[in-house]
Amino acid sequence: MQLCAFIESPRGVHEAERIAASTPRLALIVFGAVDFCAEMGIALGDEGLAWARGRLACAAHAAGVGLLDAPCVEFRDIAEVERQCALGRRIGFTGKTAIHPTNVASINAAFSPSDQEVALARGIVAAFEASSGGATTWQGKLVEEPVVKRMQRVLALHERVSAR
Repeated sequence: MQLCAFIESPRGVHEAERIAASTPRLALIVFGAVDFCAEMGIALGDEGLAWARGRLACAAHAAGVGLLDAPCVEFRDIAEVERQCALGRRIGFTGKTAIHPTNVASINAAFSPSDQEVALARGIVAAFEASSGGATTWQGKLVEEPVVKRMQRVLALHERVSAR
């Protein structure tokens, strides 16, 4: 049985690394941003949440667990849902929770690799493999193993999403 941990307080954010690595059964961390902001006495917004989101992203990735962002409280504003999804993905979140079914399609689209990302990943991985595993270039850019690992994760996610 897999577990999900909700981190909703300053103490939880402070202990994020310990929580993320606490058990191999932990599959996901969910950020409770509204509760976090209430305890911090700050407005719910990108600036006030930036540090906590970054800390959670590092902790989750270090432990190899998924990380879901808080739902968009402006759930009827699909453009805002999409903006928050894009921000979360850029920070390192692997998904977002939803409080309304109309948000699900936007969330799925934002956290799934686009056709353009998949094509880029395939090209980079192929170029690297053709170089016998050494550093190479692809479309004028240096390609080394860390870039390839990221592209392989994009392709693996694409395969999981496509299988559904």
